[in-house]
Amino acid sequence: MSLVEAFITLFVVVNPIAVIPPFMSLTHKFTAQDKRKTALRTGIIIFSLLGIFAFIGDFILDTLRISEAAFRITGGGLLLFLGIDLVRGVDGGIEHKADQEKGPSTPEQLAVYPLAIPFTSGPGAITTVVLFMRRAGDDYMLQGGVIGVIALVALLTATIFWMSGTLSRLLSQTGIQILSRVFGIIVTGLSIQLIIDGIKQAFGF
Repeated sequence: MSLVEAFITLFVVVNPIAVIPPFMSLTHKFTAQDKRKTALRTGIIIFSLLGIFAFIGDFILDTLRISEAAFRITGGGLLLFLGIDLVRGVDGGIEHKADQEKGPSTPEQLAVYPLAIPFTSGPGAITTVVLFMRRAGDDYMLQGGVIGVIALVALLTATIFWMSGTLSRLLSQTGIQILSRVFGIIVTGLSIQLIIDGIKQAFGF
């Protein structure tokens, strides 16, 4: 397992670039300090949530007697739908949910919902982390590497949100949509590979 592969996969699944517009919409009445606080708290929650699932994922799968092959196929299918939505430009209702949350929410509230859950660390990200921890097996160095990848993605997400105003002007709405679709193509390819690997593992190919 390559940690570079783990980083690229998790980053494109979390896809903080696509969340720049709703982040700006949700925090448009915030002071600069509150925006930074929201960005930082979101990164902390992403790391905490995905880190927890990285450690308890195996326990849950073993308790429910879900084989690695079955989880690979299921995870691949879940990521496939996510990738297709990104390629088609379907955001899973992110903009709609952002509009609904335009009330007087605090940085703490927005960081938890909807920015961390479900916009960035949703089912796709959780599945990705559990799969990579499974692939790491009993190799503590690789397990530590996966946790490091989670920390790096969380840090980059917080930084991107922190700089959302500047990035939005540089990329423009069109640029963000293009990047999101490119990420969608990558996620779709990764999902197909997961399904193929799961089928091979299940049938001993």
